[in-house]
Amino acid sequence: GLEFKGKVVGLLLSNTTTIRWISVSTKLEFLTNDHNEYRVFVSLSDISERKEFVDSLSESEYKYRRLTENLQDVVFRYELVPQRKFSYISPSVITLTGFQPEEYYKNPDLGIEVVFEEDRHIVKSLIDGSLDFESPVTLRWHRKDGRIIWVEQRNVAIRDAEGNLIAIEGIRRDVTNIKLMIDKLNYLNGLQELLMHI
Repeated sequence: GLEFKGKVVGLLLSNTTTIRWISVSTKLEFLTNDHNEYRVFVSLSDISERKEFVDSLSESEYKYRRLTENLQDVVFRYELVPQRKFSYISPSVITLTGFQPEEYYKNPDLGIEVVFEEDRHIVKSLIDGSLDFESPVTLRWHRKDGRIIWVEQRNVAIRDAEGNLIAIEGIRRDVTNIKLMIDKLNYLNGLQELLMHI
């Protein structure tokens, strides 16, 4: 038809390689009742700068997604308002926990349920905003296969204009091997201390 709105076309400027992006809209006005005579109003808008901005934003988002999805660490965003839910959790959560990202999206409490019972108060303190967000927290987690792992979690509080906690963003990483080495080192230091006093 002759009427359309916001059709985007690229125009190659003569003697250059520059393309200008134009949004074209038309409006049809009939001059007679039998619709044999009409006129077409055409509106042209140069949207080159807007298109360039949107394209660069899309490219940046693509690079960010690729980066977060290829990390071994788990990147997440947990919304607290208007309802508690994961709005993003990176696919690396499968390697860390054995759970699929979709399982976290379906169950907003899964992020608490995987935490070892004795450590859950730490996560609940994060959610209610009573825990310091400056320092990382180390928690024991249950993997889907039943193994227990140690996870270090760094959190960022996201607040609204009034200062209310509305979301938590963060990074989680498996520190089980580091924790086991520290425990072994502490054990050996204690043993050495004990042997020195014999």
